[in-house]
Amino acid sequence: MNRVEILFGGEPYTKFKYPAGEMQVRLTEETTHRVAAAHETIVVARITSLEQIIELCLLCDAVRSTAPAKSALSLILPYLPFARADRRFTDGDCFGLHVFAKLLSTLDAQITTLDVHSAAAQQEFRGLINVSALPFIRDAIGRFAQQHKSGSVTVLFPDEGARKRYQLPGDIDGLSIHVLHCAKKRNPLTGKLNAFAVPTLAEFGNMPNPVIIVDDICDGGGTFVGIADELKDYGLTLGLYVTHGIFAKGLEHLQKRFSSIYTTDSFCDRESTAFLHVINSLPLLTTPSVMAT
Repeated sequence: MNRVEILFGGEPYTKFKYPAGEMQVRLTEETTHRVAAAHETIVVARITSLEQIIELCLLCDAVRSTAPAKSALSLILPYLPFARADRRFTDGDCFGLHVFAKLLSTLDAQITTLDVHSAAAQQEFRGLINVSALPFIRDAIGRFAQQHKSGSVTVLFPDEGARKRYQLPGDIDGLSIHVLHCAKKRNPLTGKLNAFAVPTLAEFGNMPNPVIIVDDICDGGGTFVGIADELKDYGLTLGLYVTHGIFAKGLEHLQKRFSSIYTTDSFCDRESTAFLHVINSLPLLTTPSVMAT
């Protein structure tokens, strides 16, 4: 099958704005010829702003106008915008995920994402392919254990939702896995966290393992800072894995509390450092066998 891959924001197309602010997207001549001869066009887009959503829709329309009538359009969104806006939180509220799904439904594209935050996305997006982050989590746990020369690791989930999202075995590549979880309370109107409940020191064991917190998203990092501060008197070695590393407040406040952070490039490109370990997610998402599941 002849497949064409277009990276959002890349060289396969140009864009400009009219004086009134409207955007125009145009495929290059080379891309136009390639799409016209393809059985499938794949658009890979990491969306970090509202304006980019409009650009994405215009790009997909340009592809549709060029592609053969029976060709497929696949849209890969490693981070799915609005996934946390999965309901109306109070009277008079919008339903962001529903509105976003209705907009993307007009593109008539097969949508693939990674480790989606809410199960509601499966109902809102017809035929959504949600790729599991477990391969990346296993990789992060293995690296974390190796860094601390430990044959066992405690995986700490920040809440019940994360515990249900990730079903981890008791053994990963010879590593013994001990699973615990916290609880937290959040104000649904403001989104601010009110309180954390963490496991007791006894639950971590007499000789505590290195502990890695595992979750899907780090926005500002308030959840993980709050948990780390509640655990600070335990003397634990802490690491953090998040599939979608937004890090809106930077990394400094996290670096004071965690020995290592593991994330993917789902939200944007980042360079790995001695502290931040970035896992390349795009090869898994663009694998035909994964997209066909």
